[in-house]
Amino acid sequence: MILVSCSNFAFILKIVGFLFKLIQWAVPIVLILFSVLDLFKAFTSADEKTRKDVGNKILKRLVYAIVIFLVPILARIIFRALGNAGVSGYGTENSPTSWIDCFNQYF
Repeated sequence: MILVSCSNFAFILKIVGFLFKLIQWAVPIVLILFSVLDLFKAFTSADEKTRKDVGNKILKRLVYAIVIFLVPILARIIFRALGNAGVSGYGTENSPTSWIDCFNQYF
């Protein structure tokens, strides 16, 4: 049986971890900036219907921003709990090459 260690895929795992963190922080910031721009447009607009539509759009964007920010955090919590419980992807439960250990090391 061939055991695969985290170090074999370290470069790829670092890039993926960086991209996840970038998405976790950049997407909510961009969504909030677009919401501020829409709010500014609504205040400068005289149309009442536009103001109501912008309110709904801003609320949806804020919910999306919160969800996108929290999903990686919840994934980390779940995988760390699985790792502490001894759940292993392959090998023995004390194996340093389990997928959970790789996830916790780079994410």
